[in-house]
Order: sequence, then C-alpha cells, then structure tokens
Amino acid sequence: MKRILVALHLALVFAAGPVAGQEPVDRDMVARIRTEGFQDSQVMETLSWIADVHGPRLTASDNYRKAAEWARDRMTGWGLSNAHLEAWGDFGPAWSVQRFSVEMMEPTYDRIVAYPMAWTPSTDGVVRGEPTLVQISSPEDFDGYRGKLRGAIVMLGRPSRAASPFAAPSHRMTGDDLAKEAAATDPGEPASYAAE
Repeated sequence: MKRILVALHLALVFAAGPVAGQEPVDRDMVARIRTEGFQDSQVMETLSWIADVHGPRLTASDNYRKAAEWARDRMTGWGLSNAHLEAWGDFGPAWSVQRFSVEMMEPTYDRIVAYPMAWTPSTDGVVRGEPTLVQISSPEDFDGYRGKLRGAIVMLGRPSRAASPFAAPSHRMTGDDLAKEAAATDPGEPASYAAE
C-alpha cells in the first residue's frame, strides 16, 4: 500500500511539473482580445459584404471577380501587405444569369420558383411546352421515356412545397435585447433575452 501511495505522489509531482514551468497569462492582452472579438468585431459587416453584396459567386463569374477584389482591397485596408489575386488555372467560360422567369399559363396562371442550372445555354426567346415529370435514378430509367419527351419541359423529380409554419421561425429582438447582445463578452453564455 505504501508503494502505491509513493507512486501516486510521484505521478502527481511529475504531472504538476510542466504546469509550474508555463509562461504566465497576460490577462490584459486576453481582455483586449475578448473586447476586440466580442465588442469591436467586424465579422457581421464583412459577412454581409461577402454574402449579400458580392454573393452568390459562381466560379469565373463577375460576382466572383468583384468579391475577390473586394476581399483583396479590404485586407490591404486592414494593413496586410502583399494582398493580391492569384491566377489558379484555366477554368473555361464565365456564366451569369441576366434574367429568367418560369410561369404556368394553364389551367390558371402561377409564377413558379425555379432557377437555371449553372452553365446552361440561354434559350432563343420564350420556350413553351407541357411540363412532364420524370423519375430517373439509373441509366435503365431512360428507356421508359425514349421518344416521349420531344417538345416537353422536363422536370426531374417532384417539385417540393414550401412549409407554411403557424408561428414565425424567428424572434424580432428589441433595441434593449440588441444592446445586451452587443455588450456580451462571453459567447458561451446563454442569450440575454427570453424568446417569446
């Protein structure tokens, strides 16, 4: 039993050795870093510029170029040296959406939420046709549609319906709530307001 206690004591002494030799914590610097991160942060403004103003950014698109130039200029403004754009290879043609619209004309009019697939060619004016739903999950499924899709607007899979919740999915914060959140210094703390 005495040997076990001695071994345990030695293990504790050796385990505490590296802790005693560590550099002391500069608490003032830690406080400055926390203040900068939690009170003076530019994360949300930066995110808004890169996501809302310059987004979406399809590869080789004008939005991609504008976002890259904005990021370079922003980093230069923050004092980083040698912030620049680098070529990364030949990608191919750029692509962007000028405008598009999908509308159901019969039996009643309805505007359909849809988006063109990236790098698809433009149409030569308005395209009209009967929408046809197809279910294709393997190469063998193509045989069932052979010769049946000419002139049709092909829709792969069933359209999804947007959920219609009875309550709002978010809570609007008051000015006091926002002020409390802006003054928070610990992201691990629970929210300072009570959701209603």
